[in-house]
Amino acid sequence: MSFDLTFAPLLASDGTTKWAITRARFGKIIREGDLAEVTLSTTNPQETVKAKLATELFFPPSKLTLEGQLDIAGCGLMPWTTKAKVVPQPDLRVTLAEQPISINGATLETSPEGRVLRLNTEPQPCGANSGSDLSFTITLPPEGPPGGPPEGKRGPSELRAQGYRLPRTLTAKPEAGALTVEIATTPESATAVLSGNIDLGGYALRIDGKASLVPCPAS
Repeated sequence: MSFDLTFAPLLASDGTTKWAITRARFGKIIREGDLAEVTLSTTNPQETVKAKLATELFFPPSKLTLEGQLDIAGCGLMPWTTKAKVVPQPDLRVTLAEQPISINGATLETSPEGRVLRLNTEPQPCGANSGSDLSFTITLPPEGPPGGPPEGKRGPSELRAQGYRLPRTLTAKPEAGALTVEIATTPESATAVLSGNIDLGGYALRIDGKASLVPCPAS
């Protein structure tokens, strides 16, 4: 039997953070959320991390007791998958609960039902939104007919945030004009200009600027 733990700086809606176990797997059971606090000696992934724990995690019918110090070998910054492309976004400004969020991956998925724009703190391949500290999913309507209303005027139908830094998935259905998203595409590339202030499940989200997107194959 084996177990693995994910430590992350859990972000509260008032902007405060605390290091916590935010994901735990024991056998075939996975738990996520604010599972337990943890004290770390360093957050440098190149160094040995000393983690102090004193908690019990329940995986019915089993219980995992963690007490003492773990010495964890740092493996450096590891990509989630070799299929993901690192796409830093220097022209995009995102804050959640007043905390600046660095976006390093952005994809655009297109289907007859609509389009999905994903912004991730860690690069993700097309169709994936797991393994990130924070991932924002913006669901947009299909492209309108020529001469129809501008992209940004129709707005997204849903906005979702999830990841290891959140105690739960955050969702919102933005009111008209609260978040504008204007997308321009070519066969090889895509960009999105975004602007808005949203109450995202009790967290203040501000997003403004231009994102360079990786276009995904049409489904």
